[in-house]
Amino acid sequence: MSDTHPIEPPEDYNAGNPEAAQGRARRLRREQGEADQALRNLLRTTPGRRWMWQLLASCHVFASTFRADPYTTAFGEGERSVGLRLLADVMRVAPEEYPTMAEENTAPS
Repeated sequence: MSDTHPIEPPEDYNAGNPEAAQGRARRLRREQGEADQALRNLLRTTPGRRWMWQLLASCHVFASTFRADPYTTAFGEGERSVGLRLLADVMRVAPEEYPTMAEENTAPS
């Protein structure tokens, strides 16, 4: 996972042990690479891009979250924060797919 998606180390993890630290770093890089590849694969398909667009839209990435009730606004901002993290991952992993995704999902039916 990326720095924005922290993974807690096991309770017996000793950061002072160089071998343990290097092993954990290798595991995290491998897992991030696998997650990145899964996202790339998803975004290479029309249904995958549609699903991601709908998820981003449901997270209010493309609209204001402001409401008269501050608690409702705060809740919407929490959802938006998740959506922005997803959008950042899309733009980091497969930025070339974003224009296609936007065109497919904003074109008149």
